[in-house]
Amino acid sequence: DNVVDTSLSDPSNRRPIPLTSQSIAYQAEKMRRFAQATSQPLLEEVGPDELRILVSWADFGETPTGVSLKGYIVRDGQVATCPVSYGKTLADPMNGHCGRPKSLRPDSALRDWSSVVGLGDFAYGCAVDDGWWVTIEGRRNDKWFLLTASNPDFCKDLGSKVIAALLDGR
Repeated sequence: DNVVDTSLSDPSNRRPIPLTSQSIAYQAEKMRRFAQATSQPLLEEVGPDELRILVSWADFGETPTGVSLKGYIVRDGQVATCPVSYGKTLADPMNGHCGRPKSLRPDSALRDWSSVVGLGDFAYGCAVDDGWWVTIEGRRNDKWFLLTASNPDFCKDLGSKVIAALLDGR
């Protein structure tokens, strides 16, 4: 088989980077803070299937931290939108709430998010410096997973495409 690695010639086609134990701990703490801010239980390894998405984006005007946040919780064919915010610094507690869950469209990628489970423990992204990033935490069949992505809608790697399609289902 002739396999050509284009990841170096095309910066939008980079390979995922394995998350270190330190980066997993950092992202898990961010998701713990999200759960606390929205009065949700921690997402542990045992329990019903659930997906939590925290989208962050650069905000150079309205927020004191320069970062805006919106979360989503997917369970039982429904999605709850959870606006959250930091205080004056990124170290301040998050404040937020979750709206009433709404049924997902039958064609929504969020209805069956099993394709994202195998992407856990990696960071996905490409050479786009500014924009938005996402932390995804989930539990599927009593297995906990976590992943991150930066501007996945601009990237050509398979993992980023799966994540971008999932987020289009919001």
